[in-house]
Amino acid sequence: MSRLVLATLAVLASASAFAAPSARYLDLVNTSRDSIAGLEMADAGSSAFVHVPIGASSLQGGGAARTIGVAAGSCQRDVRVTFRGGRTVVLGDVDICANRTLRVGTPRSLALPDQRTADAGR
Repeated sequence: MSRLVLATLAVLASASAFAAPSARYLDLVNTSRDSIAGLEMADAGSSAFVHVPIGASSLQGGGAARTIGVAAGSCQRDVRVTFRGGRTVVLGDVDICANRTLRVGTPRSLALPDQRTADAGR
């Protein structure tokens, strides 16, 4: 009887492990001139941005890279990047399932059209 209970528990534990969504890891590469101070993600098209930790310090510009953990969720995400000094850009509809690397370049060239306009006056 106890073997049957143990076998059932083992099957249930392995099934729940497969059913639970897992976190993804991305290599964040900052090729802009400005340091990245913050990163947030939301499902594409939503405005429910959630903070994504990028480490103990900002990510310097010029090609610095860091591996970050991203919570499980949809593959298509909008990514909001905050640079040192407060400037923000939104990268729209980024497929984090198909792309292991997220490159952040010149902020103005990566922004969504409405963000480019907002950023132009700074």
